[in-house]
Amino acid sequence: MGRALFDNAERHPALVDQFFRQNDVARLSWINDLTHRRHEQAASALLIARESESTVAGQQLMLSLGKLATLAQVKPGHHADPEQTKRMSDVGQ
Repeated sequence: MGRALFDNAERHPALVDQFFRQNDVARLSWINDLTHRRHEQAASALLIARESESTVAGQQLMLSLGKLATLAQVKPGHHADPEQTKRMSDVGQ
């Protein structure tokens, strides 16, 4: 499902966005969010996707990507929101 969906994302971005709004597919939606620079939504989707990940390594990867997405939304000269970064760090402890 994922490959076919993303193969058409460039030609039909509105349809891909609509698909993710109508379906709960956090495991893939974060990729679409990042391509549209929606870092906060990507971080949230990664937190959700982490819940269904069966391996510790997969969970850690999703948390690491979520932290990076959280930091990516910080504008130059500003600081990361401490609550957001704490939320990403506290998960799984």
